[in-house]
Formats: sequence, C-alpha cells, structure tokens
Amino acid sequence: MQDSNIESKLSVLYSRFDFIKWDSSNNLMRYSLFYSIMVYIFLYLMKDYFSILCNNVTTSRLCLCRINELISKIESKVVIESEYLSKEMITYLDKSIQEFESSKMFLNKEMSLSSLSARLGVNSRYLSYYINKNKEKDFANYINELRIGYIVKSIEKNSNYRKYKISHLADKSGFSSHSRFTINFKKVTGVLPSEYISEIKERYS
Repeated sequence: MQDSNIESKLSVLYSRFDFIKWDSSNNLMRYSLFYSIMVYIFLYLMKDYFSILCNNVTTSRLCLCRINELISKIESKVVIESEYLSKEMITYLDKSIQEFESSKMFLNKEMSLSSLSARLGVNSRYLSYYINKNKEKDFANYINELRIGYIVKSIEKNSNYRKYKISHLADKSGFSSHSRFTINFKKVTGVLPSEYISEIKERYS
C-alpha cells in the first residue's frame, strides 16, 4: 500500500516535469534541473539564517545610533557641568584639594565623595567632575592611589612599617579590608605588598 502511494506521488512529480525528455541524450537538462533543485533547497534552508543576519545588522545599526545618542548626551552634560565651574570655584577647589592631600584626610576609612563634598561645601557632582578632569581618574581611584602612595613612602622611610602585618598596613592606610588593600597595592605598584617590603628590606640591608 505504501509502495503504491509513493509511486503515485512520484508519478505526479514526474508529470510536472514532463517537458523534460528523461533520456540518455538529455544529460545536460537533467543536471541543470538537479542543481536548480539543490540551489532551491539550499536557499530555503538558509532563509531563516539570512533573516536573522538581516535582523542582527538592523539591530546593530539601531544600537550604534543609540550609542551615538548616549555619547552626545554625555558630552553635552560634561559641557554643561564645566560651565558651572567658574574660575573662582576652580581656584577654590585647587586650594582645597591641595590642603586635603597635605592633611592626609584620605586615610579616614569613612572618606567618600559625599563626605568630602560636604566638608568643602560644594556639590558632589562638581567635585566629581573636578577630580575626573584634573586628576584624570574617578574619585575612588583617586583616594586609593593617595592611600597606596602614603603607605609606600612610609614603608620606604620608616623601618617599623616593614615589620607590620599586611592587615595592619591596610588599616594604617585607610582600607577597610586586607584584600582591598592588596588588590589596590598591586594595581598601583605592580607588585604585592609583601614583595615590595622584601625589596625595600634588601635595599636597606
């Protein structure tokens, strides 16, 4: 029964191509039809892929447009904020930040952008913009580098610091944990605290 159904379906298929003379003298036509069918099958199977590809291209273009819009907004915001910083404000912040660094207030574990802004009596957005522009880093990295710079000088100049445990050095430099101190120390100096201490000991031995 199944064989007869298959034969009937094949007969219908052949009838649709009855304009082709299926004999040995017509190999060119036979091969042409075969490759045409193969191309059709390939294109049909690749239809979804091309659809996805086109969608991805469209999505990428949309994302690029959104990114450009976002960049424009950020640039506009920076320009607006820079206009807020008058010459008097910049002069005041120059002096205040210099005093802040000299006083070593950055060693305070509770030091933050908001607390320093309140202490200086300025808007935190203005202070953040000033730090980013003049120190070329964000506030967190600015504070961390000041702390590491302080402890590096202390280890070099004071032999007692070379005897301290890493956890105590972290505490002395204003870090809330041993791990954060170690990560930032290596980030700034390129070596671990223990390696730096060993190097200093060898230098002064």
